Amino acid sequence: MRTGAMSTVTRASIRAHAGRLVASTLAIVIAVGFVVATLILNETTRSTVLEAVGAQYVDTDVVVTTENYEGLDDAVGQLTALDGVQAVDPTWEAFLQIVPPGRTGSQYAEVQSVAAEPSLRWQQLTDGALPVRPDEIAVSERVGAEVGDVVPVTVYDEEGVATTTDALVTGVVDLRGDPTAGLYGRLWATPEQTQAWGATEPIELRLAGTTGTDPAALADTVRGTLTDESLTVRTGTEQAEHAAAAITGDAEALTTILLVFGTVAVLVAGLVIANTFAVLLAQRTRDLALLRCVGATARQIRRSVLGEAAVTG
Repeated sequence: MRTGAMSTVTRASIRAHAGRLVASTLAIVIAVGFVVATLILNETTRSTVLEAVGAQYVDTDVVVTTENYEGLDDAVGQLTALDGVQAVDPTWEAFLQIVPPGRTGSQYAEVQSVAAEPSLRWQQLTDGALPVRPDEIAVSERVGAEVGDVVPVTVYDEEGVATTTDALVTGVVDLRGDPTAGLYGRLWATPEQTQAWGATEPIELRLAGTTGTDPAALADTVRGTLTDESLTVRTGTEQAEHAAAAITGDAEALTTILLVFGTVAVLVAGLVIANTFAVLLAQRTRDLALLRCVGATARQIRRSVLGEAAVTG
């Protein structure tokens, strides 16, 4: 049988069973699309969180942390004396209550210290400036205050006695993109004011190296200097990734689960294709035998079957 005639027969067979071929194609497209969408979602989530949460460590060369918040204050003097260290800035943190402008009820808020070293200040402002004097604060947009507003701040001592002071809003910090920005109000004050509001131990130490200092090399130097094994030393980039992972940990687990379902979907799609082709081949047994009777060679039959198989999946 002529090759052109055999090709015509193959195309006619494909057209006759187009519905089943479309079904198998859709199975593959849906399965692969599910896997691709899962991977894109995971990467988008990870990069977005890393960009938002890690922004505070962009200009930091080395970060020293501890799980129990002890020992950091004692390490400041040691680290300040190291060669290659331009500044060591402890980050202080406290929790308090505020009454936003125009509201009667109080809301929970977190206050952190503004770095004394200008190069370690990461906050991006939409309005105003960072606080430089006691009783001044910068706020996140979640607080709902504007520059010039006076916000009552209430803190409690160990005996539960409340102390309320008025704080002047000097700036509004842009936290857009931060997934935690809408959970509670955030304030920034001078280190002295943050300690006056209840901060007792730094939550981390941020180090700025001198010009030309390699962050990884400086981190190694810091590790060799600190003898307290409870302290963890990371570069700014490593700390940003660590902070992002703390938020996206559950998302990673969800991605793994979705990829398992995606793998199952791909396997099912493969079974659909194999079953579709097996059914088509069984239905064409007599057709193939007839083609052999009218002069088609075994090679032509094989090429025809393989061609349909390629189209099927």
